[in-house]
Amino acid sequence: MNRTFTMLISGLTMVLAAAGCGPSGPKLVSLSGTVTFKGEPVPAGYVVFTPPSGGGSVRSVPIRNGRYNTAEIVGAEKGVHPGPNQVRITGFNGKKEPFYADGKQIFNPVQEQFTVPEAGGTKDFVIPESAGKNVKIEPTSDD
Repeated sequence: MNRTFTMLISGLTMVLAAAGCGPSGPKLVSLSGTVTFKGEPVPAGYVVFTPPSGGGSVRSVPIRNGRYNTAEIVGAEKGVHPGPNQVRITGFNGKKEPFYADGKQIFNPVQEQFTVPEAGGTKDFVIPESAGKNVKIEPTSDD
């Protein structure tokens, strides 16, 4: 291996480790709970956790039958980053049809701030009824 290549790999490794992208990146914790709208479980949707810049990666967690669990994140490390997060919740009726993989929206996306505890735990989200007014229904797939 030539010296320039070795220096390039070493530098890239240090940058990734400093950014939290290496194996010793920001820790992840388990979080689960329920999502309800008008007193009923949300059939399908997503809870998306976005930590502040540099605080880790965005984590998208599916809602199924009113429940979400960060241990069920598909194709990525399990869990969410502890600390402050912007949370965005979307909800669908769960009735798959062309262009609507999770069904049609039942409320407009809701955003709120939530601080994920260092130990993880549970957090239930209650979607306000006002989110169901003037719902803008958009396709969720290209089917």
